[in-house]
Amino acid sequence: MAKPLHTYVALRKGVQGVKTRELTAAHRTASESSLYEGQTRTYRPRNEDGDVLPPENKNIRINGDGALNALVQAVARDWNLMATVDRGNQASFADVEVPTGATTAAGEPVYRTVLSDVPVQFLLYLARELDDVRKYVAELPTLDPGVPWTYDEAVAAYVAEPVETNRTEREFRNHQVSAATKEHAEKVHVYEAPVTVGVWTLIRRSGALPLERKARLLQRIETLRAAVTEAHQRAGQVTVEDVEVARPLFDYLLGDDAPR
Repeated sequence: MAKPLHTYVALRKGVQGVKTRELTAAHRTASESSLYEGQTRTYRPRNEDGDVLPPENKNIRINGDGALNALVQAVARDWNLMATVDRGNQASFADVEVPTGATTAAGEPVYRTVLSDVPVQFLLYLARELDDVRKYVAELPTLDPGVPWTYDEAVAAYVAEPVETNRTEREFRNHQVSAATKEHAEKVHVYEAPVTVGVWTLIRRSGALPLERKARLLQRIETLRAAVTEAHQRAGQVTVEDVEVARPLFDYLLGDDAPR
């Protein structure tokens, strides 16, 4: 019976875990040579009145065909599901559509098709890639919001208004404390004072993004990421028939050399 592709994908996730456990157990027992060995040991006294001892038996716990059957049981379901999923992927496509913000006369949202007929596997890949893109954009620096910026084509950067600051140097100055008299010499206090000798003009430039633009970019990424997820869900609705690959493969592998 045909089922939606996403059903097989979900089934395979569970089957993979079972396969791993069963295959691990099969490997563990299949390589133990002692499990393949059995024997029967009987005792016969040399004299008629000697001790009578019961026979000793060691049964074979596993044989080669049993080990091969364990392998088949472990991998067959997963192989079949994988083949079914891959067959479905070949016929599973969807459009990536983002809302435009407009609506129809009936009030239905209008969508813009960004990509058409995208394979389901690429949609899954694209979703992971967009997560990385969002992380990258989120780390980009933004312009200082407290500074008015203007974009200058000549330098391909944002430019702030010039800011002037004085450049000063210190020079010695004299301050008369008291004038000279017949009895005392003039008293002068020497001190340092800052003197403006020039003006610095600072023009800041920045290659950072405006805060508003970064916010718009992140919003578009979120919108596109949601659209890709929705497209992946739609693509997974394609119905697929069960594919059987394990039986013909193991029919050939095991062949006709099993004991009869």
